[in-house]
Amino acid sequence: MSAESEGQGTDSRWVVVGLSGVTRGGKTSLALNLLSCLPTTTAYLSQDEYILPNSHPAHSAAPEPLSGINKETLASIDMSRMMKDLRRVLAAEPSSLTLSDPENLMDRSQVVGCALQEPRPPLKGRQRTSRLPAVLVLDGFRLFEHTDVLSLCHLRYFLTLTREQCVARGKQSPRTSSFINSPQYFDLCVWPKYEEYLAMLIDNSGADNIRFLDGASPPDALAKTVENEVKSLLGLSEYCS
Repeated sequence: MSAESEGQGTDSRWVVVGLSGVTRGGKTSLALNLLSCLPTTTAYLSQDEYILPNSHPAHSAAPEPLSGINKETLASIDMSRMMKDLRRVLAAEPSSLTLSDPENLMDRSQVVGCALQEPRPPLKGRQRTSRLPAVLVLDGFRLFEHTDVLSLCHLRYFLTLTREQCVARGKQSPRTSSFINSPQYFDLCVWPKYEEYLAMLIDNSGADNIRFLDGASPPDALAKTVENEVKSLLGLSEYCS
């Protein structure tokens, strides 16, 4: 019997997988793995696509002695537009979506703010002919802070790193804006906001439904863990290895 005919994990047209956690924790790498390995249509939405321009007044001010803005809060993301796109995807027949190749997801300069362009670029993802539900992968550094997003996810993963691990990865892959790359910005904005976000989730009863993963684990092992759990939800446990 084919894999598609065995898909009994959900009655929905869509399964939603949420990936959140620390900056540089490996969320986008996990998303790319799911987009490429699953035997069904996959689509992708990231909070980074909805980050507002630096000139937008919604950004919080960076704490002193920094000047400028703090882009590590939910206020820096156009969540109303993200939710509109998310609901549009979930209301659509997966086969009706126009999806573009996700190969440039690791290039942050090609992702940040792209969903705010007019007209909106096509969603990233891959079309596949299958009777399985399609999979929508959500990726975001404050993803589960938005309760509507949290409630829509069938699977929720949160990637963690120690401060030292996060600093080391930042030296290997700097972000696009020079002020965001500064050690002072990391110390006063990135890391404190991550700790605040993590503590909020742990204190919230909704964290019982979030799977916390060590972002320092071998990438292949992390990817296989998430891939197998998604396949299991799709009813493909016998294909997990």
